Amino acid sequence: MIKRGYLKKQNNDGFVRSWKPRWFVLRNDVLCYYNNEADEKGPSDQMLQMIPILASTRVQPHPQKTDTFIFQATDRNYVLQAEGTNERDVWVQAIG
Repeated sequence: MIKRGYLKKQNNDGFVRSWKPRWFVLRNDVLCYYNNEADEKGPSDQMLQMIPILASTRVQPHPQKTDTFIFQATDRNYVLQAEGTNERDVWVQAIG
């Protein structure tokens, strides 16, 4: 395990964009997320999604939003927000 913690994930529900806190876990070459920390540690792993990190995966700070970064996976882009700029930079480096 390399990194774990809460990030806000931007959801696109049609025309409405909202932010939902999710518990993220970066293990080797996979980024997983859960509704909360308890879901990861519970008796049955209740993962919402597992995203492979490949050589083609790109991650970079958002050009217009402080604390936020863009994670470009093979199937889609994820916009994630950390608690602050320092925490964002730690995630960007850990994923990249």
